[in-house]
Amino acid sequence: MDTKIHWHCYRSAEGDAPDMEAHEWLRQPAGRIRKTFYIHNEVRLWMLDAYAEHAPEILRPASVSDGAARGRALESLKNGQHVVWLEFRQGLPPLVIAAICCPDERGLPCPLDREEQPQTS
Repeated sequence: MDTKIHWHCYRSAEGDAPDMEAHEWLRQPAGRIRKTFYIHNEVRLWMLDAYAEHAPEILRPASVSDGAARGRALESLKNGQHVVWLEFRQGLPPLVIAAICCPDERGLPCPLDREEQPQTS
């Protein structure tokens, strides 16, 4: 069991995100994890890249693209918190980009303890 703080990063553009509570991502199969990071700034950069990939589809891209939102995300990550961005897209399911801190304060098991590991940095 990995007890060092890390973040599992997820992206859902198909409308298959779990309910609105961030920790619910940890109940998903490990195969849904896009990346796992141990350094908070690497998480933020991954999230920004995932966001940029879908930016043309987003109805109001200013919500994450402004510096204040990026700063809040970095502060949350530095504090060992989850960061979830939800963006609406024209004619498509919502885009969810999530960095979920693990271990979780609720004691949910790490998905990597249950299944095959994703690529890590």
